[in-house]
Amino acid sequence: MSDKTKIIFPEDPHEMAKEYYKVKTEINKLEKKRQDLRESLFQFFEKDRVNQIQANDIRVYRIRRDRVQWDDKLLKQILKPMGLWESVLSVDNSKVKDLLDKKLINESHIQSARTTTPIWYIYSQKSGSKVFQRSKNYPHVKQPLLPASNILSELLSPNKSHPHILKSKKGIIGDKLITITDLSRMGGDRVCIFGFDENGISIRPTLPYGVRERHLFDEEHNFIIKPFARIKFNLIKNRPQPPHSEDHILDSRVKPELIGNLNPRESEKFLNEHLYPSVDEIFGAPIYQHRYLKKGEGERSLGTVKADRLLYFDYGLKDNGKYEYRITFNDANGAIYNLPITDCAFRNYCNNLNDIKMDNTQSIRWKLLRNLNQKNVYLRVGLTREFRDVHWLQVSGIHTFPDYKVG
Repeated sequence: MSDKTKIIFPEDPHEMAKEYYKVKTEINKLEKKRQDLRESLFQFFEKDRVNQIQANDIRVYRIRRDRVQWDDKLLKQILKPMGLWESVLSVDNSKVKDLLDKKLINESHIQSARTTTPIWYIYSQKSGSKVFQRSKNYPHVKQPLLPASNILSELLSPNKSHPHILKSKKGIIGDKLITITDLSRMGGDRVCIFGFDENGISIRPTLPYGVRERHLFDEEHNFIIKPFARIKFNLIKNRPQPPHSEDHILDSRVKPELIGNLNPRESEKFLNEHLYPSVDEIFGAPIYQHRYLKKGEGERSLGTVKADRLLYFDYGLKDNGKYEYRITFNDANGAIYNLPITDCAFRNYCNNLNDIKMDNTQSIRWKLLRNLNQKNVYLRVGLTREFRDVHWLQVSGIHTFPDYKVG
């Protein structure tokens, strides 16, 4: 390494520690800024249906790539009889690709164990063009050339009368007051929010790259988005993906605002106003084996039913070291459903019970069953995104009156 590029560190370890802290703090600040800019760019790309911005010699663009995920258990069932499971063990794409390249398996063998999800990524690079051009991916959209400065100004400049609100644009929905009914866990730190506006229209605020836990907080970092909170969101547009007809793109640059919370009496009344007689009347499409809908079928993806009786809770560790949460119940028609639970609050409640410290999950199951069957139980039954060509039923919200968490 030359003298010009050599980094000189302080000899005093105390000074070195302080310098390390300073650098780490700056990195965290820059990473936060990068995330904020990334979210703003995603919002702009979605609003204007474009895939790139050219600003002088800087080109920022997005590309959609397919993320491949594997069902370990199903893949093991396929590969083990062939004597190939030991070649994979901890599943990743390169190991599976190696088996394909060696012609030890073919695509048809493993198709059922693979799920492909399209994900948008943002990249940047230097280029010579000084104009911004709409992407050719949308040939039906006009292709005017616009100065990059105008585009970036619109993207980053706030509305003067409301400093935290971006300039309005034709077709943007704007502020919506939504009463939250569901906060459910997806993968990693991704969550799903669902609720109803003041006209009773169901709305699921979404983002192109997924709603993260950090989006549940207001500008003062208070956790505000939870069931029966009344939240003001800034929405861009409805983007239905049947049966998820409720999807609305959220403007993440505008922090959510807590308007108030429903009390228990108001909460139960609110659920009753959006109640379905039975599970099979929620989706407007046939339910197969009490487990799933066919791909793309259904008028809606979520609804409320009142449980006639809870029959069983399944709570325990799976083979992958993660806890599984399932509920078996009767609805008003007497139909029995056994479904996974994604409700964040309920899962946290289970995990914090004292019995888990003694690894006594059987005790937790019966405590939950006894506790909830003494109350009025409302279940929010919904559909997953497409997985293996179907939409699976799940319970995204468990609400009881009185509240199971306090008694």
